[in-house]
Amino acid sequence: MPKIRGVLIAFSAIVFLFLLSYIALPWLVQTALTSSLSKYDIEVTNIQFDRPSWKQLSSRSFQLKSLSLRFEEQVDVDIANTFINFNTPSAYLVLVNIDSIDIRINKPSSNNTVTDINLFDVLPSALIDDLPQVRMLVNSLTVHQPHLELKAFRIDLSNGLLTVQTILGDGFFNKGSKVFKQLIDTNILLKINTQNELELNISDTAANPLLALSLKLTKQGDLLKGDVQLNSELNAFEWPTINGSAISVNSNQLVSSNQFTLPATQRFSIDEITQLTGVTKIQNTSHFSNQHTAATTKVTTDSTLRFSLDKGKFRLTLVDPKQPIVEINGYLKRFLMPDNNYKMMDELGTLLANLKEPLTIEYDLLADLNNPFSIIDGSFTLEYIEKNKKLIDVQFSNMEVITPENSQRSHYQFQLKGNLHLANIYRPLDIENLFISKLRGEVNSRVSIQDHHLMIQPLSKNRFEIHSLRFNEYKAKTLFVNIPNQTLSINLNTQDVSAVKFALGGQNLDSNQLNIKKWGLTANANLQQHKMSIRSSIDAMNLALLDQTYYIPPMIIKNQLWFKDLSATKASLKLANICNDPILFANWQPKNSTEHLIDIHWQQTFSTHKTFRKWLNTPILPFDMTGGSFAGDAVIELTKGETEFKQFKVSLHDAQGVYQTGTFKGVQLQLSSPSQQLGSYKTQQAVTFDTFYAELNGHINELNMGIKANNIELNGVLYNQLNEWHFKTPLSKATVFSGLVEIQNEDINFNDALQLELIVDRLDLSELVRTQNMDGLYTSGKLSGRIPVHYINGQFNVSGGRMSSIDGGKIRYTTPLSQSTNINDQLKLTFDVLEDFNYTTLNSKIIYDDDTLLFKSAISGRNPTVANGRLINLNLNTEVGLKGALETMRIQSGIDLNIEAFIRSKIKHSNNQYYCQ
Repeated sequence: MPKIRGVLIAFSAIVFLFLLSYIALPWLVQTALTSSLSKYDIEVTNIQFDRPSWKQLSSRSFQLKSLSLRFEEQVDVDIANTFINFNTPSAYLVLVNIDSIDIRINKPSSNNTVTDINLFDVLPSALIDDLPQVRMLVNSLTVHQPHLELKAFRIDLSNGLLTVQTILGDGFFNKGSKVFKQLIDTNILLKINTQNELELNISDTAANPLLALSLKLTKQGDLLKGDVQLNSELNAFEWPTINGSAISVNSNQLVSSNQFTLPATQRFSIDEITQLTGVTKIQNTSHFSNQHTAATTKVTTDSTLRFSLDKGKFRLTLVDPKQPIVEINGYLKRFLMPDNNYKMMDELGTLLANLKEPLTIEYDLLADLNNPFSIIDGSFTLEYIEKNKKLIDVQFSNMEVITPENSQRSHYQFQLKGNLHLANIYRPLDIENLFISKLRGEVNSRVSIQDHHLMIQPLSKNRFEIHSLRFNEYKAKTLFVNIPNQTLSINLNTQDVSAVKFALGGQNLDSNQLNIKKWGLTANANLQQHKMSIRSSIDAMNLALLDQTYYIPPMIIKNQLWFKDLSATKASLKLANICNDPILFANWQPKNSTEHLIDIHWQQTFSTHKTFRKWLNTPILPFDMTGGSFAGDAVIELTKGETEFKQFKVSLHDAQGVYQTGTFKGVQLQLSSPSQQLGSYKTQQAVTFDTFYAELNGHINELNMGIKANNIELNGVLYNQLNEWHFKTPLSKATVFSGLVEIQNEDINFNDALQLELIVDRLDLSELVRTQNMDGLYTSGKLSGRIPVHYINGQFNVSGGRMSSIDGGKIRYTTPLSQSTNINDQLKLTFDVLEDFNYTTLNSKIIYDDDTLLFKSAISGRNPTVANGRLINLNLNTEVGLKGALETMRIQSGIDLNIEAFIRSKIKHSNNQYYCQ
């Protein structure tokens, strides 16, 4: 009995221990895992393990519903639904099937301790043989930051070979990424053997190889040496561009070889890895096109890189090769500007990047990711060649780029020097109807970025030329920009721009009937607090318009332009002569997105010290004002395709001055257009006002050409019809020789030969004769008539003019010739008649041609002392050299001195001496 009792007690104890172990199995598993993993600094943060069934125990299989691990407070791993089977029929000791693994990488804490590690101890040759033969299946493996998702992840370890197979899932790709979505479901195969060899192969869903990488690790004394070979081949791959289109990579072949070494003993943290050095050689050939053209462009890359990593400082040096580091061949202009469907875009071109001095880049792996690198040395050139002609040759040298963790002290600097010679580029900007045939440029500037400021410092003349430019109806043979030595500063935060100097110019600027052979300006501009200010000095120029040439004097233009959200909100302009005396002011402001208002106004008062010609800074005007005021105001509304004058008014008040043949006083003139009568013109028809209409009302107290005209009244309308200017007057008149000279119901076309009829009423014959200064001649009487005047090719002509006396009059002419014995009887009789001649009719035919004024007069009357007072008919022809006569009258009236001073001042303008001074 005691023996049986002992057996029962022992059996009961075994059963109890078994039951106790079964009950405590979750705690035992957690304790065992925690204890085992803590040796490797792995913390079990959560475990959910249900007690296995008898069937699971008998088949030696277990299930962990969840397991959470933390590696050195840096990596969290969540494992869900893990099935472990130790009873495998295959050669594997253990089969592991995992539903999902989720990995999160945390930012390392500063107080983590880093221990030394010998890389030789973790080589595949040191680990694989000691590991059990195992197969692990993971349905989904996800890594966060960076995001990576792998599907059907399988690990096989047997016979000294570790094999990893998986499929790249779509969790790796950002939503909307067109680039990497093409790699979804690619197959990844990784093999690692005990000879420390690694092979990585990536293929697409059709098993076409995309990438093949091999790594061979060897021991070399205390150093670990690596040899990496990379081959990649991509076909039918699309890469989106920033403008929404895409580049089609038809084929891409990449071959890279890499050798590196590092000491075997390392402290395995990114800031503790030391003395890693290596060299990489890259050869790449790509063929690509874009969606607008089937033309293929070829890109070839051949470069050698030396690199090193020491305590978080990564240095990369691009070694100077004998051949270009990048070469691109193809229809580059058509590729870059696909909307240009011109034959000239079909030229084959070559773009070369050549390294002149090794380019060294330093990268701080511990710095702010926004500012992690520095360029400390190197120079390279960019060349574009077409038809064996170098069109672009630009060199980047003296490079210095420093981007520390504190971005406030970032510094970028390089020197840009080179030449541009681009032909047949047509539309370089996305501006409709803009075409450029050729662009040339010379640039030599130092560029730097520091403390959020972009600094540009031209080191010598920087010049850009545009040839054969056309924009809508405007054409220019040449435009150029010169940038002198200066320092330009741009605040990258506020977009403020310091003062910048530049010069603009051009030749043969044409638009319809307007032409400027040569023009130029120098300017200073700056941008501060969303306001751009530009001060320009315009050189003198000659403007040809409608077959006439006009001198445009040098001027100063001051512009101000206000912005909001990169859109202009208003603008102002001040136009002044070269002495900074204002000429006119203009303001612009948008009413809405399609309508704009422009207000132009001016006001000037003249004196003997500030005349009209001094105000406009030109001595070549045909007249000058020495008194009075000149004002104007125009409000213009710009709409899509049209320009409408909402208000237009120009006035002269009490103006007086001088012109080439006389003087004027008391000029009151107003040219205005009521808004209901103002027309509009299409902006495409520049320099024309095809329906312009304005009322002209004027009064001139005196116009003195030697012959005075007083109380001149001008009334009518000035308008444009079919691009021809007209003046239509119902009545304009002047007082001349105490009579009236009128123009009635005339429509004068200034573009044709001028024709009008002067109506003469009651001119005083005595005043008319007195202008001839004939001694012994006295007349009386009034004359009326009509005189047709023609103005052709700059010359006046009168034919068929007639004047007649109204009520008769007297002629008294006494001359010593009447007593002479050397005159014939007929002439003596004429003299006798004119000594006391009372005429009843006087009819004159007037002819003016080639500066000769001819009066053919038929006179009837009586002399009481001749022929017993009978009626006598006389025919008298009188010729007057009008130019000489007028000069004589001007001398007699005393205005000749003013005119002579005016004419003498009409000298050729000198840019070295401004007339307004």
